[in-house]
Amino acid sequence: MSEGKNVTVISKASFNKAAEATIEKSLAICHQRGNEYSDSWALTNLKTPWLDNLLRDRPMGSIRPDLLPAYKRLIIMASLLDVKLSRLSGDYKEDTAVDSINYIGAYNSMRMEFEEQFKIDPLRAILNGPNYQAQMLQNAPSVGDGSYPLSQLSIPRTGRS
Repeated sequence: MSEGKNVTVISKASFNKAAEATIEKSLAICHQRGNEYSDSWALTNLKTPWLDNLLRDRPMGSIRPDLLPAYKRLIIMASLLDVKLSRLSGDYKEDTAVDSINYIGAYNSMRMEFEEQFKIDPLRAILNGPNYQAQMLQNAPSVGDGSYPLSQLSIPRTGRS
């Protein structure tokens, strides 16, 4: 910032300083909670009986109970993110806003991983319904490439070898 010939040197922009302080707190919470909980977000550890039951009880619409585990993980993460952000409207723990960064970051990484693996936007799968979900399966990696074992797909695959 300059005023005439006098120049004030700023070591770090205020926004960056504030953001970095919050990100450091966010990472500390992430590491602490990561050590406290098992890796429940790994696809091999993902258990979805309540979600499966809820989806089974609703009329067949755009969401199916036999979705790919990676897709169900996105649904769960988005739901938890909604809860986390909803807490900001009332009484909440001091770390709620800071920990929200971790949820947003994890959701974004999982979504990008899903898009890269299946070549499909998971958000559109909900909006566009079963036809888009069929495309999701069609784009799923084949058994031989090792990136997504067929045993983890619960929707029958047709038309691919």
